Amino acid sequence: MNFSIIVATDLNNGIGKNGNLLYKSKNDMQYFKTVTTSVKNDKKQNAVIMGRLTWESIPTKYKPLPDRKNVIISDNNYNFLCERYKKDNSILIFKNLKLALEYLKKDDNIEDIFIIGGERLYRESLDNDYCQYIYQTIINDSSDADTFFPKIDSN
Repeated sequence: MNFSIIVATDLNNGIGKNGNLLYKSKNDMQYFKTVTTSVKNDKKQNAVIMGRLTWESIPTKYKPLPDRKNVIISDNNYNFLCERYKKDNSILIFKNLKLALEYLKKDDNIEDIFIIGGERLYRESLDNDYCQYIYQTIINDSSDADTFFPKIDSN
C-alpha cells in the first residue's frame, strides 16, 4: 500500500525543537487537517502514522487526531503504550513501520496513509518503495531547530 509524507519545515529543513513543532501556523494546521482527513469514499478514513515522540507532542485535547486512524510506532515503549491505549479503537500501536503498513494494507476501511513525523520515521519512510508523495510546507524562516526533515532532491 502506497503512503505519503506530510511535513512543515523551515528553510533549513528544520521540523522541531525540544520536542515541539517549530511554528504554530493556523493555516498550515488547517491544511494538514484537510489533507489528512479528506477521503473520496465517505465510508473510509485515512491513517496517520507517527513516532511516539510526535504522539506525545500533540496536545491532549487533540488526541487522538479526529476522523483519522492514529498509528503510533514505538520500539522502546511499545508495551507501555499498548497497555495505556489498548481500549481506544482509534489508536493502533506497532513496533515498526513495516508492521503498521502490513496491517493497514489489509484494512478495507483505510483509504490513504500519511506519515506525520518525526525525524526518524521520515528518514525510514523516504527509503521505502511505497512512499508516493511528499506534501511539504516550507516556512520562509530559519530557526535553531534540533530535528530535521531529510534533504531530498527536489527533482
